Amino acid sequence: GGLFTSVLQASDSDFSLPKLATRAACAIAAARRGLTHGELARILAIYPALKIPDSDLVPLLARLAPYCQNSDGRLRLLHGTLATALQRNEEMEDCRDSILAEFKDSSGFALAERTWQWLSLGEIDPVIRELSEVMAVIRLHDIDPALLHTVWQLSGIYEGKRFSPRVEQNYEWTAPPPAVLQNQLPAALSIFTWLRQARAEKAATQWAEMIQPAVDDDNTSSELKAHFYNTLSVLAQKKNNPALAKASMEQVLENLFNPGEAGMKMLAVTMSNMAQQLNAAGKTENALELYQKAKVAALQPPRDPAVLANIIMQIAQINARSDNAAETEQHL
Repeated sequence: GGLFTSVLQASDSDFSLPKLATRAACAIAAARRGLTHGELARILAIYPALKIPDSDLVPLLARLAPYCQNSDGRLRLLHGTLATALQRNEEMEDCRDSILAEFKDSSGFALAERTWQWLSLGEIDPVIRELSEVMAVIRLHDIDPALLHTVWQLSGIYEGKRFSPRVEQNYEWTAPPPAVLQNQLPAALSIFTWLRQARAEKAATQWAEMIQPAVDDDNTSSELKAHFYNTLSVLAQKKNNPALAKASMEQVLENLFNPGEAGMKMLAVTMSNMAQQLNAAGKTENALELYQKAKVAALQPPRDPAVLANIIMQIAQINARSDNAAETEQHL
């Protein structure tokens, strides 16, 4: 790392613009996924506000080539140690500001780059502001889910699991019209499931409220509706809301009238969840009957062993409590 910075400093004197080699290396190191030649030229042209002449740009790229890799036309430093050595360089903050100025469009790629630069500069407010839109969250999830995960850890959206320093500020999302969200529903449902599985119950509940109008739209497929309401039923159970859980399960069954192989697992899980609610309410016989139906669904292709094992165990536990030892042994 130290040798690399020394080489850059020695190279700076070979170009007409001040610290050109060092600034170029810092810009490449700062970018989330590297820079194209055109992006690098525009970013460096800000210092000073003159277009970099080809007489400088071409030899500059040749000088940096041994330390870079070209991935799909984007320059990235070959080793993490090189990037680490540049992080405290005095030019790094200015390079990050220049990258922010370069990536202004609404694409997911530009959003990810801006998010990365803001976080690196310690500015969480612009991130929260931009990711208050449902569609922005979906774009970032599509292009860089790991970065979205990091942002949410910083924001405290995963209850009880936050990075340090903790940012005591949650998101309040704004939903687009249902028609706008329609084509992005699979991604929106993936985020909903992700939040639910991460036990971010408050965030998952709010996200569900944002996307539910699009889910309920007549143009939404039965499969997507079943997916949404199955996840909502599990979330409702976790939040001790049996009325919502029951209503959600009924929606799942209504939209899985002809599930086929792809929907049999979901059908089995849904009936198992409904049986769990009945069992908790003391309606053991009804619960056992529904568990038996869930078992039949779970035995159909693609036959998920974990789902089937859980259903069999629930049946065995009910039989054990009712002193039906023969049936208990048979199920186990």
